[in-house]
Amino acid sequence: MKASTQNSCPSFASVISVLSVLFYCAGFLRFEVELSSQRNKIGALEDALATVKTDEQFAQSLATESQSKFNRNRRNADPIKNRTEEKESSEVLLKINKLLSSGRLQLSLSNGHTSLRGSPGPPGLPGPRGKRGRPGSKGDRGLMGSPGKSGKQGIIGPSGMKGDTGPKGEKGDIGATGMSGMKGEPGESISSPTVVVSPEIWTVNETESTTFQCSVSGNPKPTIKWDKLVNGLELEKRMVPEGRLQLRNIREGDAGLYQCSAANILGKAQKVVRLVVNVHPRIFLNPGPMYAITGSNTTLPTCHVTGHPRPDVKWLRPFGQLPQGRVQLNNNNSTLTILDVRRNDSDNYVCTASNLRGRAVGKTLLFVVSLPKFIFKPPKRVTAYPGKILKLNCSVTGDGHSVISWKRQEGELPAGRSFISKGGLVITDLQRQDAGNYTCIATIAGKRFTEVSTAVKVKESCSAVIKTVGTPVLHLSRRTTQGAWMKDPLGVMGKDTIFVMKFYSGRKVVEEYENIAKLKIGVTRKQYSLPHNWHGTGAVVYGSYLYYNRAGTSYINRYNLQTERLEGTVTLSDFTPGTHYQWGGYSGVDLAVDEHGLWVLWGSYSNNKRLKAAKIDVNSNRITRTWALNTEPMQSIGNAFVACGVIYCIDSCNGNPTTINFAYDTKTGKHWNPNIRFINQYGYNSMVDYNPKERLLYAWDLGRLVTYSLAFQ
Repeated sequence: MKASTQNSCPSFASVISVLSVLFYCAGFLRFEVELSSQRNKIGALEDALATVKTDEQFAQSLATESQSKFNRNRRNADPIKNRTEEKESSEVLLKINKLLSSGRLQLSLSNGHTSLRGSPGPPGLPGPRGKRGRPGSKGDRGLMGSPGKSGKQGIIGPSGMKGDTGPKGEKGDIGATGMSGMKGEPGESISSPTVVVSPEIWTVNETESTTFQCSVSGNPKPTIKWDKLVNGLELEKRMVPEGRLQLRNIREGDAGLYQCSAANILGKAQKVVRLVVNVHPRIFLNPGPMYAITGSNTTLPTCHVTGHPRPDVKWLRPFGQLPQGRVQLNNNNSTLTILDVRRNDSDNYVCTASNLRGRAVGKTLLFVVSLPKFIFKPPKRVTAYPGKILKLNCSVTGDGHSVISWKRQEGELPAGRSFISKGGLVITDLQRQDAGNYTCIATIAGKRFTEVSTAVKVKESCSAVIKTVGTPVLHLSRRTTQGAWMKDPLGVMGKDTIFVMKFYSGRKVVEEYENIAKLKIGVTRKQYSLPHNWHGTGAVVYGSYLYYNRAGTSYINRYNLQTERLEGTVTLSDFTPGTHYQWGGYSGVDLAVDEHGLWVLWGSYSNNKRLKAAKIDVNSNRITRTWALNTEPMQSIGNAFVACGVIYCIDSCNGNPTTINFAYDTKTGKHWNPNIRFINQYGYNSMVDYNPKERLLYAWDLGRLVTYSLAFQ
């Protein structure tokens, strides 16, 4: 029974559920009613959308007209009133715009005219917030307001810069004398300084420390100062209280005298102490190597020793004794000299220094070598042509320590074109400016032991022939009708030196003049006495040698003007005495010099008494080539000379003018008649020779020493 009753009555939860459903249904119906109302309003708004643009234009025109009226009233009204009206007008316009925007104020069109619509309906739901409008244009500048009230006084600013000092005032009058003071207490007694130092002498070892005490008395209290004597160095930075001088980590340089000085107003006093420093020996010795020549006396590098007490110095060899009886020690044994050094003296030599502080050792190396000797020497003179390769051989004997080097007296070796190969100097692409004196030097350890020099002559590549001969230039007149005068074209004997050989036979004295000026005033620099007389006027000077025909022979003597000795002869195998030039005078042998070197011309029976020519190598002093010339017989030729490898013959010794009527080119083998006339001013040319350096003809014309200029083509 109880169970059935419970089933017929609904539970509380069920009732709540039914009520909730009913409540939600009622809310839904209410929401649908409101949505229907909003749809109607949205439809009405869509119908009015077509007229919104017209409404906005009208509102803008209305706002513009209102703003213009407002601005006119503002300019004519009181500023305060203007501001009030401006605020009120702005509020009215803002309300109208809001009404137009919200739709509560609308405009209607009737018969083409704009008019206000009826009263607005009930307010709709608030719409979403619109975007921020653009800022309006800046209005006209208003009238300046009246000045505001003055603010509070600010804080005081910083002080200004100090002004210039004013002028000094006048001196005041002297005041009245003051009252005498009270009698003071008796003063202290005063005294000049006195100094006592201890210890007066003190010995320490290097790196130790020590202290010197300086006791001072005096009144007023003296000032104390320590000085190191000799250099006057003040040591106040080493002061400690009560005048003590402390020296720490003492070095050898700290040894010496120190002075303590005390001073006050009554005077000065001082005392001196001595510091002795025991120092470990030190040695300064050049380790070498040094080189010595066998048989010489050699002093090894000095063994410089420092230390205190003075070290005992000794020399020794690591594996043997010092040379017995050939050793000298000097300068407290610091210098060792070995007499008559020998090859087995080569070794390390050890220097030792000892004192109570210890021992020091140093050593130096000695090499004993033989004096370098030349195996190959460059020739004393070398002639080469531009563009060629020049090699000057030079090598020496030795023990492998010799070094060959080259130098040029006139300056540097040719840059980029010279090098040393096996001791020899090689110059490529030879240039005219490469001419000069070159020296081969043999050194050992940078010390020059021996050297040899050679003179290099660079000839011009000469292929021109003579075109004209200039007028004669007179330099000097001599009483001797025949003779010869000349210069060295290589300049070995001096670029301006002149040699004179008077007459053509029975003479052997050659005169040397420093220059043409000395020749004109007759001041000789030197005279040479030849070992044999000469014949003819065909002698020449080439380098340091004089070449001339020995009287009565077919020999050509080579006489060294530097050593004043005869150094060889050249023999003309088919020379026949009695042949000579047109003027006579034993002129059967004529020597000549040109750009290519030394030549000799002579008359030969094998050539039907016509001229023969030969080239002489000055290094070997031998004939290297001979030419038989198709000239007139020698007795019909006035004179002859050689220029640029071409042999020229003159037709007469006394004709005026005279003519060069024969030329033979030794390079091509061609001969021709150049038919070149020139003046034989004094009518007796006994000597005509060519100088290749100056390109002049030197002539002896009836005792007149003349020169002719030449033009080549």
